Amino acid sequence: MLLGLLIIAVGGCLLTNNVRSLSNISLFWLFLVQTIIVGYTSSFVPDYNAYRALYEFGYKATTYDKGFLLYMTPFQYAGISYTGFRILTYSIIFLLLVCSMRKFSSKNTNLFCILYLFSPFVYDAIQIRNSLMMALLVWSTTFLIDFTKKRFVISIIFILLAASIQSLGYIFLIYPLIYIILRISPKNMLKIYIVVIFLMFIAMMNKTVTNNIIIILGNQLSSMRGVSNYLQFDSIHNGWIINDLIALFSFILVYFCYRRIILNNELNKNTKNKITILMALACVGLLTIPLSFIDGNFLRISRNTTFAVYVSFIMYFNLKKGFYISKSIMSILLVVNLVLYITIEFVDVGPSISYLLYNNNLFN
Repeated sequence: MLLGLLIIAVGGCLLTNNVRSLSNISLFWLFLVQTIIVGYTSSFVPDYNAYRALYEFGYKATTYDKGFLLYMTPFQYAGISYTGFRILTYSIIFLLLVCSMRKFSSKNTNLFCILYLFSPFVYDAIQIRNSLMMALLVWSTTFLIDFTKKRFVISIIFILLAASIQSLGYIFLIYPLIYIILRISPKNMLKIYIVVIFLMFIAMMNKTVTNNIIIILGNQLSSMRGVSNYLQFDSIHNGWIINDLIALFSFILVYFCYRRIILNNELNKNTKNKITILMALACVGLLTIPLSFIDGNFLRISRNTTFAVYVSFIMYFNLKKGFYISKSIMSILLVVNLVLYITIEFVDVGPSISYLLYNNNLFN
């Protein structure tokens, strides 16, 4: 039943993608189906019972970030059930993503939501706290579109809010810095950054180096204490090659769009600024490759920058003149990324996909 509704919603979004009068209706239908999946998900889905115990009984509350506990408080005081909490939270997440997308491009919102459905929606339905953090990070990028010092500060505030929900968000504090440097010296910045990432990758392959980083972050940086929760293991994660490929192909795709748009003299400064914002976000995603050697949880960095991949693709594809060969290459890169996304989802959380679609509490 739920799978059928989802297929109808996706089909409707595809058919009405360029029909403004109908696209919002089909988009709302897709939102309803996704909300049912997230809100009425099966208790067999990982993290469901852990967050339910936290929400209803405060179980292990001290192990969660204070921002997330504060976020839950109004829902708890209002007597909203855990299911209601999940529905309202996902509604906020969806709204932030769609509104952010429309800040960057007024076209193809439906296409963006369909791509998001392929990935990382499955993970977001499971890890709703990470999903909320990601949505706030994405929303923070919109304040840089019409750049001013005030809006730059607001963007950083939203990154800190996101980090208070889940401490992995602190890593994204380097994103505004990358963005500023890209505005000043884009060519040199990207060359230096790629070299740094490569050197980090080589260094992280050394077990002694990774152990020392764990000790430093775990014991000395008190303000980043939450991040140390992700540095739990001293083993090198050689099994994360698919995720590292996703991070690499994502970066290449965004870089490809970035170069084409930046070098296009016919495009205005606002469009070039938007792609620069997305390029900066993709740069953070590339950190997945070296950091995943410390702990597999850092693979979430790349997943949380998927927005940059999809929106960059859509922005470039919306260009009306020429670029047919380039657009074909871009489409191939996107398909490769989607195949890798789907592959890792089935490998990592395959049973959860079945629980989400076939064990939904609303239909059982």
